[in-house]
Amino acid sequence: MKKSLVVILSMLLVLGLSVSAFALHQSAQTEYEPGVASNDGVLITLGGSIRVRGELKNNTADQNDDHSDRSAAMDSRVRISLKAQTSKNTYGFIELENGNFDDWWWKDSDTADTYTWGANTASWFGGPSETGATGFYQNGNAKRGDLRIRQAYIAHQGEALGMLTGVKAGHMLLGLGEGLFFDHTKFGDDAILVWSEIPGTDGEMAFTTIKLSEGNSAAGSGICSSCGGPTNAEADDATAYVLMASLPGDKISISGDITFLDDQDYSSGLGIAGSDTEGLHFWNFGVRANAQPMDNLSLKADVELQKGKAKLNRVDLSGNPADREFSGYAWLIGADLDLNDTYALNAEAAYGSGDKVDYSPAAATDPSGEKFEGFVTSLGGSQHYTYVYEYRTASAAGAKGTGLTNTWYLNLGASAKATSDISVSTDLYFLRAAKAVAIGGALNSDGTLNTSKKLGTEIDAKIEYQIEKNLVYYVEGGYLFTGDAYDYPQVCSSTSCPIPGGGSVLQGDEIPGANETSDNAYAVRNGLMLSF
Repeated sequence: MKKSLVVILSMLLVLGLSVSAFALHQSAQTEYEPGVASNDGVLITLGGSIRVRGELKNNTADQNDDHSDRSAAMDSRVRISLKAQTSKNTYGFIELENGNFDDWWWKDSDTADTYTWGANTASWFGGPSETGATGFYQNGNAKRGDLRIRQAYIAHQGEALGMLTGVKAGHMLLGLGEGLFFDHTKFGDDAILVWSEIPGTDGEMAFTTIKLSEGNSAAGSGICSSCGGPTNAEADDATAYVLMASLPGDKISISGDITFLDDQDYSSGLGIAGSDTEGLHFWNFGVRANAQPMDNLSLKADVELQKGKAKLNRVDLSGNPADREFSGYAWLIGADLDLNDTYALNAEAAYGSGDKVDYSPAAATDPSGEKFEGFVTSLGGSQHYTYVYEYRTASAAGAKGTGLTNTWYLNLGASAKATSDISVSTDLYFLRAAKAVAIGGALNSDGTLNTSKKLGTEIDAKIEYQIEKNLVYYVEGGYLFTGDAYDYPQVCSSTSCPIPGGGSVLQGDEIPGANETSDNAYAVRNGLMLSF
């Protein structure tokens, strides 16, 4: 840990500390309106968008054609924003976005941004849907969604000690670097961000405090107090502290950040630290570079290293209270080449480390799993790279939305401007797991998991039609040619079935050693979006 910290700090000192390329705030030149000269005038800017989408998905749940999971649905999203520039140095920003309280009463609209067409407000305890329709056919005729705060913050800048400095406070969208480790740009977090110019350069440095949770009633219960965990009711929150820096240049820009996560009562359903913990102290170090050696060629690189410990309510093989240690890492390199104003090519390679045990909840209590080598991510429910793998189906980390955890890929893509109004793009992904997994649950004849690193190959495509200046229609989707990691065991359909190598199982049981080849998965979505 100490050696890694020294290396990272040395790299950051060489780079010059400042806000990362995937900045938590815009540059002062674009974030503030220079036209507002005094407090006598307030510039109000209204904005927003309306998006309507429809999506068809098939085999994204289990990659098994025998279990029909084909689904099709329409959804909508509404955003309304207001920016109040009260002076050349101060503004406030508010953005409202609809939630999704309609579908089920227990869903939290704070973590939803669409409402499904036809899913009217469900009554309490799963009863019949509420409706505003009367007469013989009572269905539909109901309002949709509810508006929630997506962003609400105050921003101010001014001169301090001869340097331009600033502060932002409130609820805002946050992300680091290429979004490998931390990307909360979907719904945002409560944070205070203080930034300053670096004298003599065009760079910036910033420090951010992010409140991720507060008032966890499970904390302070005194569970496993011998583990050194919290024993008072004040230890009930999770806070992240981020030191960021960047130094832009004509041909190359460099940036980095150090994140410390202090969670007083941490738990994770992915088995990263287990479902019963007594706190998490976690570090992430990110270093990045962007270069443009030629006018039509841009390069990027991102490296993330992780260290930390989670105190668990569990013991090791010797019967002593044990911590779980983290040592994940990830990297990404990419290139974009503009051939002319019409055609472009892109290439990317990325890797996220995997854990040697597995990603099931049982791993939390496995004495052999005291270390978690997998790359830890904190992301949002958006497409991170592929459309089907990871975004619409379970990844090599055992769930959707896990980012690069236990995954590496190679990507080749191309885009073209077919006409002045129509653009098309396609991407090919070759996918592998860092550590072998059995996503579909395939079994060996001895009953152990039949694991594989072969995740498959995916082809994604998107077509976008610019109907008018602010009105766009698009079609996007992907087709995943699943690999061996998605294979699943046969189920005995007779009174009894033999197990290859000896023995038998009863009807309805899985047959060890007899596996089915997984079926391919696909999803396609079209949408109409008006921005204003």
